[in-house]
Amino acid sequence: MRTLRSASAALGINAALLAGYLALASAPSNSVTPDPSVPGAATTIDVLCGSSATSAMLSGTTMGLSSWIPMHRAVGTRTGEFIVRVRLPTTIRPGTYRPTIECSNGNSATVTFRVNPLPTHAHPRTTAARPPAPTHRLGPLEFPRWILVH
Repeated sequence: MRTLRSASAALGINAALLAGYLALASAPSNSVTPDPSVPGAATTIDVLCGSSATSAMLSGTTMGLSSWIPMHRAVGTRTGEFIVRVRLPTTIRPGTYRPTIECSNGNSATVTFRVNPLPTHAHPRTTAARPPAPTHRLGPLEFPRWILVH
């Protein structure tokens, strides 16, 4: 009798573990490319909603985009995988972003990615650069034109 109770208890624990594993396996998986991204960059968001999903929507408000952006079926991949490519606004601030994705089968996901600041050499100049002084050649030496007296 004790053996039967122990076996029942072990079976119950295994069933609970299996149910938990299946719940995790059905949760959407996702990716963002590139991560980190930068303001103004094209960024691809990919989500696997599960085989029963027929559509997915990305909430773009946290990134300064439209409130709901339809995602497209990823061609040649797993059933229930959706993808969208967005251009981040040039005004997006550096930091961590967590937009949500809603799947038609009731699953939802949050993607997490970073936006880094643009490198300093990528910022446009705010003041016009002074053009170089024209030069006049005299043999192997060069002199700025303003030094030469005509």
